[in-house]
Amino acid sequence: MKKLLLAFLILLLTTFNVHGADTLKWSAYLNWSPWIYPIDNSYDGILIEELKQFEKDHGVKTEMQVIQNWKRCQKLLEVGKLDMILGANKTEAREKVFYYTDEPAFVNKSTISAYALKAKKSVTAVESIDGLKKYLFQMTRGNSFGNKIDAFINTIPKNRKEIVNKHEILLKKMLKKRGDYFFSADSSFESLIKKNKDKIPDLKVNLFHKIFRTKREVPVYIVFSKRGTFFKKYGPLWVKTIKKYYSKIKIEERIKYHKQRSKK
Repeated sequence: MKKLLLAFLILLLTTFNVHGADTLKWSAYLNWSPWIYPIDNSYDGILIEELKQFEKDHGVKTEMQVIQNWKRCQKLLEVGKLDMILGANKTEAREKVFYYTDEPAFVNKSTISAYALKAKKSVTAVESIDGLKKYLFQMTRGNSFGNKIDAFINTIPKNRKEIVNKHEILLKKMLKKRGDYFFSADSSFESLIKKNKDKIPDLKVNLFHKIFRTKREVPVYIVFSKRGTFFKKYGPLWVKTIKKYYSKIKIEERIKYHKQRSKK
């Protein structure tokens, strides 16, 4: 009986150490309320709640890497210098280099608008997304807006769109009237302007207006680097945690809470 108990304890400790020995380095698009946002010299949001549940459920240690550049964040995951990203849409390009969990961390329901500079009088509202083709489109590299808008972007001729590396560059071009419009979720537009205002003092929310709007629902996942072995080990555990998290909470209440908290 003692030998059986000892064997069980060794197995239990070994199982714990399999997960406990790893420290998963992660990052995210860090200003994305209510999913993740900065507050009180730290970060909070739905993704942080899920991460804490994941750590608690499986005895896993994680280490946040603060990477403000979204393109660089994805590149670091691709080359294996990060282990996972909390929250990424699926795209063909990303699926070539990232592993996605079988269950989304959340479904992002939002209104996406095409924003134009008010001072550029030649750019006016359109009734359908195809009406935007006559204008010069700007976007940041690595961005995704859901199947409908992404498919539309792919049809825009190269001479009618420009892809840049940072929102700061995009917004500067817009103010100089070197672009006609860009897409943004309505819920994050003000925070986008606020984030870049220090670098662009003339930037203001009321300089822009919406020339097209559309609804979208996009599943967003926990993604892992294909350079490592952590997906096979932790991907299924993430699915268990996500299902457990949603069984315990009312997601609309949590979204409302974090939207309010992020404005403090």
